[in-house]
Amino acid sequence: MTGKRMTRGMKETGGQAKHGIRVTKVNWQRSRNGTAHHTQEYPCPKLVVRRGQIFSLRLELSGALDSEENVIFTVETGPQASEALHTKAEFQTSEPEGDKAWTAAKEAQMEKTRKGRVFEEDILDICLSILDRSPSHQDNPAMDVSRRHDPIYVTRVVSAMVNSNNDRGVVQGQWQGKYGSGTSPLHWRGSVAILQKWFKGRYKPVKYGQCWVFAGVMCTVLRCLGIATRVVSNFNSAHDTDRNLSVDKYVDSFGRTLEDLTEDSMWNFHVWNESWFARQDLGPSYNGWQVLDATPQEESEGVFRCGPASVTAIREGDVHLAHDGPFVFAEVNADYITWLWREDESRERVYSDTKKIGRCISTKAVGSDTRVDITGLYKYPEGSRKERQVYSKAVKKLFGVEASGRRTRIRRAGGRGLWRDDLLEPATKPSITGKFKVLEPPVLGHDLRLALCLTSLTSRAQRVRVNLSGATILYTRRTVAEILHESHTVKLGPQEGVFRCGPASVTAIREGDVHLAHDGPFVFAEVNADYITWLWREDESRERVYSDTKKIGRCISTKAVGSDTRVDITGLYKYPEGSRKERQVYSKAVKKLFGVEASGRRTRIRRAGGRGLWRDDLLEPATKPSITGKFKVLEPPVLGHDLRLALCLTSLTSRAQRVRVNLSGATILYTRRTVAEILHESHTVKLGPQE
Repeated sequence: MTGKRMTRGMKETGGQAKHGIRVTKVNWQRSRNGTAHHTQEYPCPKLVVRRGQIFSLRLELSGALDSEENVIFTVETGPQASEALHTKAEFQTSEPEGDKAWTAAKEAQMEKTRKGRVFEEDILDICLSILDRSPSHQDNPAMDVSRRHDPIYVTRVVSAMVNSNNDRGVVQGQWQGKYGSGTSPLHWRGSVAILQKWFKGRYKPVKYGQCWVFAGVMCTVLRCLGIATRVVSNFNSAHDTDRNLSVDKYVDSFGRTLEDLTEDSMWNFHVWNESWFARQDLGPSYNGWQVLDATPQEESEGVFRCGPASVTAIREGDVHLAHDGPFVFAEVNADYITWLWREDESRERVYSDTKKIGRCISTKAVGSDTRVDITGLYKYPEGSRKERQVYSKAVKKLFGVEASGRRTRIRRAGGRGLWRDDLLEPATKPSITGKFKVLEPPVLGHDLRLALCLTSLTSRAQRVRVNLSGATILYTRRTVAEILHESHTVKLGPQEGVFRCGPASVTAIREGDVHLAHDGPFVFAEVNADYITWLWREDESRERVYSDTKKIGRCISTKAVGSDTRVDITGLYKYPEGSRKERQVYSKAVKKLFGVEASGRRTRIRRAGGRGLWRDDLLEPATKPSITGKFKVLEPPVLGHDLRLALCLTSLTSRAQRVRVNLSGATILYTRRTVAEILHESHTVKLGPQE
């Protein structure tokens, strides 16, 4: 500390002043020191200063000191202060210089704090009392106070004291939805009311809290004590009970969760804290944000608390470092594994989701309510090679170095075990996949209509028994009640239902090489199919009455590089429409698709509905018609009014003929699917030769 300029002095030895000189007044200079230490807004009458930062005070004495005399200061903190525990120090003022300015001692390090609810009435005293009420202080007050310079120690004490599981901590948790004897966690509007209620209630735990309440209270306490802290939310947050870095869900053949076997869980969201400080125990690489969690989930060294765990260590998979790295790593990056549990107590890993856990990890922006995504601080991009390498590293760090031919058994609380290799190796590739499709928008109070879309992933047909179950669940994903239980048997064709297309070479499409991978026939047809109209008769015979070879694939376009100009790329996909080369390519594509020509043989093309076409029908032109016609618009179309058309028929023969004309019209979608018929009539007309 630096002393003010003084014209009078004193000398003390062992606290007793010589010649009757005594301190008559102490000016703690609260305004000056408070501003310098960012503590001026604390409402208490005492001076509040920060560790390691200089402060000033002014002493007034009852008499003058001799020029050879000094002042000796004795500084103590906590009970049973001692120099051995670094809770007591003695030092004297330096020699006067020039105008008698003097310095007792000084250290140069400065901390800053955020403004907030930490400056409310009594909050500082309450936060200090939290430290004093901790079991560590009650067991050994002198040792506890001597360690309060260490943010690792202080944050672990606060993490334990904010919940009430092992002590008379601040907040009692409740997750069952029964809050009659207290306040619902949803109804708290700040942490100050909770801290004041705990303090005024003689340290009786306040009812009730959940993760966001614990995090809010700890944020206020740590900020008040001078440790920079923020609140963090993690969506799809894992609760790994057995330290194997995976969430293991056990299901029966109907997909129902087996609660007696499934010990791990996943919260739809969870909230914790991060504090910023140096990790002298780990090294400078792990300085910065440290994860702390006051929500009582798992014990750490016999006490319900969590952290500090270095965020950098979590991202790099260094789960062997203090404190509680495996639990925090699993919260943000565990694999979500579904195990099928059979009646003979064997199991099979049927599904493994490496991207489900740890989504949209967020905190509040400084100075605004904007959400800041900090997922990248905790892990590398999901599914990336680096992220998978880190996960593998974490598993190996946790369960020992790999040994050739040996497998590490991971024990579970219930006595079951997993092999470490089971966590690192991918699940067996399934032969079927599926997903639900919502058929109608959900309406509160009404049934939910879903369709299960199954996809075969094999090249063979298979008969599948589908067991379905559904249940209502809590936000912790624990089952409340079963609402669906049924079974069906379905048959899937080979690779049935895989909706995808390509990559198909554009060059192959232009040259008619539709036999090449992937999906060439489909893409070729998209740009160069013939548009054929067939007349279907009542006797189920048919006649090709019209064939348009130029209708499909017009103005194929893309955007120009560097501008919004349209670039026509039709020529990349096909030769000029109607040209000899284009027709040759079409013929080549049909022959490639349906086999090499053989003299006197025709290839049958099967359709999904059971009917078929002959390949030659596609290659030979349609029979030349005896009549042609087109519609003429008699009046410009007006929205909401009838459309007046005239059908102009033309005879293409040298003889007169009587023609029956059947007319129909319909509204259609942009896909050309019919919506509704709006015209249906018939007429007989007589046409002269080539009329």
